[in-house]
Amino acid sequence: TISYTVAARSSVKLSLYNIAGQEVKVLAGGVKDAGTHDVTIDASGLANGVYLVKLDACSESSTQKVTVLK
Repeated sequence: TISYTVAARSSVKLSLYNIAGQEVKVLAGGVKDAGTHDVTIDASGLANGVYLVKLDACSESSTQKVTVLK
């Protein structure tokens, strides 16, 4: 589960990228209200390894590294 916070109501895109920078899947999208939101990642189709989660919201972007281990 990934938690993210949006400062103001805005368009949000939360994406998962492989280490090569290719977008693997969009985890969340659309307009979200201000506050904290949770997204559960379905890793059943993902290989073990390091991925990047990128959040684009409120004209800002942030990236966090996650590791998938099954």
